[in-house]
Amino acid sequence: MTAVVLNFVDWKRVATNSREVTVLDPPAAIKYLHNRQSMFQDVADLNMSDCYGKVGVPRQLVVTKEPSSIPDAVSKAELSLPLVVKPLVADGSAKSHELSLAFDEVFLSKLDYYSVELPPRPLLENLARELRHRLVR
Repeated sequence: MTAVVLNFVDWKRVATNSREVTVLDPPAAIKYLHNRQSMFQDVADLNMSDCYGKVGVPRQLVVTKEPSSIPDAVSKAELSLPLVVKPLVADGSAKSHELSLAFDEVFLSKLDYYSVELPPRPLLENLARELRHRLVR
């Protein structure tokens, strides 16, 4: 099976020309999910406080300004290093799945249009455990 990535215009053409094809979630209906900031806002708006378990949104900062101003913006947002860094647009491309851990301000000052968030504590603990394990060898 081959995966085919279609842009908005292609999807519209397929839906118009292929009446036998059912499109459950047309691109226009899910377009806001391609932006991590609006996607997280929708999760926060669900207000699932009475559910079993916990649903939350990570503290985040969206980077859209001059890269050299990012370390200061991170400080003002009261975020601390290390930080998870992801592209802001989640469009299904390989680039949208990139993930980095920023350990210093030099790395932060090289970013361009990214979403920066505090990583979950278990991720940091597993990373620290793995690094210790590799250093002991």
